[in-house]
Amino acid sequence: MKSYGDPMIAHFATHDADAAGYSFCQMIETSNITGHFSDKTGDCYIDIFSCKEYDTDVAADVIDDFFRPEEVKMRYFKRGDWRFARKG
Repeated sequence: MKSYGDPMIAHFATHDADAAGYSFCQMIETSNITGHFSDKTGDCYIDIFSCKEYDTDVAADVIDDFFRPEEVKMRYFKRGDWRFARKG
């Protein structure tokens, strides 16, 4: 994945403790990586969307090495999977 430009990072929703946190978006040549970090719970949600296939284990290792999470729950959907295609 090659980054395109600088990441956008913002801390917002400070008026609402349930929603407050940092969010980011990093454009990549094949789409984007976005995330949100919850101030209240310490949870982090990261979405990697790419038109090009990538090794999900490598992506998980990078997240593990950089953020050192206590627990990881990972789900992925392969682009073009028939179950998500709209018909009609």
